[in-house]
Amino acid sequence: AAVLGIPTLLVNPLRAGHSLELEKYGLLERHVDMQSALQRAVEISNDKDAICRWAGYRRRLLEEKSDMTQEFAEIISRELPEAASKSVA
Repeated sequence: AAVLGIPTLLVNPLRAGHSLELEKYGLLERHVDMQSALQRAVEISNDKDAICRWAGYRRRLLEEKSDMTQEFAEIISRELPEAASKSVA
Protein backbone atom coordinates (compact mmCIF):
# COMPACT_ATOMS: atom_id res chain seq x y z
CA ALA A 1 0.00 0.00 0.00
CA ALA A 2 2.82 2.41 0.86
CA VAL A 3 4.36 2.23 -2.63
CA LEU A 4 0.95 3.05 -4.10
CA GLY A 5 0.94 6.31 -2.16
CA ILE A 6 -1.55 5.20 0.48
CA PRO A 7 -0.77 6.54 3.96
CA THR A 8 0.74 3.57 5.80
CA LEU A 9 1.37 3.18 9.51
CA LEU A 10 3.52 0.39 10.90
CA VAL A 11 3.38 -0.54 14.58
CA ASN A 12 6.68 -2.24 15.34
CA PRO A 13 9.61 -1.21 17.54
CA LEU A 14 12.05 -2.94 15.17
CA ARG A 15 13.48 -1.21 12.12
CA ALA A 16 13.95 -3.14 8.89
CA GLY A 17 15.57 -2.25 5.58
CA HIS A 18 12.43 -2.03 3.45
CA SER A 19 10.55 0.06 6.02
CA LEU A 20 13.53 2.40 6.46
CA GLU A 21 13.51 3.13 2.74
CA LEU A 22 9.76 3.77 2.72
CA GLU A 23 10.14 5.99 5.80
CA LYS A 24 12.85 7.97 4.02
CA TYR A 25 10.36 8.89 1.30
CA GLY A 26 7.54 9.64 3.76
CA LEU A 27 5.46 6.73 2.50
CA LEU A 28 5.49 4.83 5.79
CA GLU A 29 5.38 6.01 9.37
CA ARG A 30 6.65 3.64 12.04
CA HIS A 31 5.21 3.77 15.54
CA VAL A 32 6.33 1.82 18.59
CA ASP A 33 2.87 1.65 20.14
CA MET A 34 -0.70 1.29 18.95
CA GLN A 35 -1.92 4.45 20.69
CA SER A 36 0.42 6.76 18.78
CA ALA A 37 -0.41 4.97 15.51
CA LEU A 38 -4.15 5.38 16.12
CA GLN A 39 -3.69 9.05 16.96
CA ARG A 40 -1.73 9.57 13.75
CA ALA A 41 -4.35 7.65 11.73
CA VAL A 42 -7.01 10.06 12.98
CA GLU A 43 -4.80 13.03 12.09
CA ILE A 44 -4.24 11.72 8.58
CA SER A 45 -7.92 10.91 8.05
CA ASN A 46 -8.82 14.50 9.02
CA ASP A 47 -6.18 15.98 6.71
CA LYS A 48 -7.86 16.89 3.42
CA ASP A 49 -4.45 17.24 1.70
CA ALA A 50 -3.05 13.88 2.84
CA ILE A 51 -3.81 11.99 -0.38
CA CYS A 52 -2.11 14.65 -2.53
CA ARG A 53 0.88 14.77 -0.21
CA TRP A 54 1.33 10.98 -0.25
CA ALA A 55 0.96 11.00 -4.05
CA GLY A 56 3.90 13.40 -4.10
CA TYR A 57 5.92 11.07 -1.87
CA ARG A 58 5.16 8.22 -4.27
CA ARG A 59 6.10 10.31 -7.31
CA ARG A 60 9.45 11.19 -5.72
CA LEU A 61 10.19 7.53 -4.97
CA LEU A 62 9.36 6.49 -8.53
CA GLU A 63 11.50 9.29 -9.97
CA GLU A 64 14.53 8.36 -7.87
CA LYS A 65 14.38 4.56 -8.05
CA SER A 66 15.10 2.33 -11.00
CA ASP A 67 12.38 0.24 -12.60
CA MET A 68 14.01 -3.13 -12.03
CA THR A 69 11.56 -4.95 -14.31
CA GLN A 70 12.62 -2.68 -17.16
CA GLU A 71 16.30 -3.07 -16.22
CA PHE A 72 16.04 -6.87 -16.29
CA ALA A 73 14.10 -6.80 -19.58
CA GLU A 74 16.88 -4.74 -21.17
CA ILE A 75 19.59 -7.07 -19.86
CA ILE A 76 17.72 -10.11 -21.14
CA SER A 77 17.17 -8.43 -24.52
CA ARG A 78 20.90 -7.73 -24.84
CA GLU A 79 22.11 -11.08 -23.57
CA LEU A 80 19.45 -13.31 -25.10
CA PRO A 81 18.22 -11.69 -28.32
CA GLU A 82 15.90 -14.62 -29.08
CA ALA A 83 14.12 -13.99 -25.75
CA ALA A 84 13.49 -10.37 -26.73
CA SER A 85 11.35 -11.43 -29.68
CA LYS A 86 9.12 -13.38 -27.26
CA SER A 87 8.98 -10.60 -24.64
CA VAL A 88 5.68 -9.09 -23.59
CA ALA A 89 7.36 -5.87 -22.35
